[in-house]
Amino acid sequence: HDVASQVKTMIFTTGQQLSRRVLGLALEGGAGGQDDMPLRAAFDLGGWKPTSPIEKALEFYVNDFYFGQPPDVTSLLASTLDPTHELFGSQNYAITDQRGFSYIIERMAESFLKEDDQRLKLNKTVTTIEWDDNGVTVSTKDGSQYTAEFAVVTFSMGVLQDNSVNFVPNLPDWKREVIFQVHMVSDITISAKFPFKFWDDEYYILFIGESRGRYTVWESIDEPEGTNILQVTLADEEARRVEAQSDEATQAEIMDVLRIMYGDSIPEPEDILVPRWGQDPFYRGSYTNPGVGIVGEEQRKLQANVAGRLFFAGDGTGPHQGYLQGAYFEGTRVADAIATCVGGGPCEEEYQPPRRGCTCPSADNFDSRATVDNGSCSYLSSDGIGLMSFLT
Repeated sequence: HDVASQVKTMIFTTGQQLSRRVLGLALEGGAGGQDDMPLRAAFDLGGWKPTSPIEKALEFYVNDFYFGQPPDVTSLLASTLDPTHELFGSQNYAITDQRGFSYIIERMAESFLKEDDQRLKLNKTVTTIEWDDNGVTVSTKDGSQYTAEFAVVTFSMGVLQDNSVNFVPNLPDWKREVIFQVHMVSDITISAKFPFKFWDDEYYILFIGESRGRYTVWESIDEPEGTNILQVTLADEEARRVEAQSDEATQAEIMDVLRIMYGDSIPEPEDILVPRWGQDPFYRGSYTNPGVGIVGEEQRKLQANVAGRLFFAGDGTGPHQGYLQGAYFEGTRVADAIATCVGGGPCEEEYQPPRRGCTCPSADNFDSRATVDNGSCSYLSSDGIGLMSFLT
């Protein structure tokens, strides 16, 4: 109880102080157009340098638990200036509706899909996408082919990074480069059902161990009352390690930790569920965590179409990265763009990456096609001898 009280006090005091400092850095950088930085750098600037097991557990809870990766590789701007929090608030809610997310999707689909609608093709694995200025042809594993004027690509970033789908010709370099900058994280929540509840009444339970992120954050899922389910979340390297081992080995590790917390008399679970999102060929990870610098122009590259024919959407392309509603918002964005074009309105132009060079017309090396000045402008000296370079 003394440790629990200490952790709660630290979360309240340190968390609030650090949040204010980090938010201030993010607001200053975003407003001033400054470069992004890793969240770890912002933590350092804010005076946060965790050394004790309690501090490391706290950091995992406020960072890795939400972003799926340590602060060393998480973007300050994307993680702090989160549009989801701006629109919907920062409070977390547990949904107990037994119909699940599929119910929402099915009800939405009723507005344009009939029962057994032949336009909807299920159990098809896409292998090749051929594209050019005239349209798109999609080939599947069973030999089927589908041709259309436009295609919306909603594969996860993990699938795109895994090169599971062959694009013919290859996607442009600017598109491929930004795809590989996004992090498809490993983040798994293991569920264990017990014959009865023996743990704390708190929703979140922290285990303070020697290894950072090793079975640290637990959640009591006791709604509806009597479900007796306890969940624990693992992230990054620890998640990949557990995905690679057997359920029996994972259950043994879980019970070792729970017995440290609650004693040797606790029961074994009746059932255990260990997701393996990283090993699933249709996901190759859990969700996206924007890498450092995936803001502004890089964000536009993720959202941009290719040749006016291939459109990209999903949780990894927009500002709501990693969220379910992010995938929905991105889907509606590209659907509206295509519908406008098909309906006779303006079609979304193909993205043109910035061309860097000298943009000053009076410079000796003026580049009329440059859109971003790179400080390379050179001018003849007053006596006509030599060149003088200036940063513009």
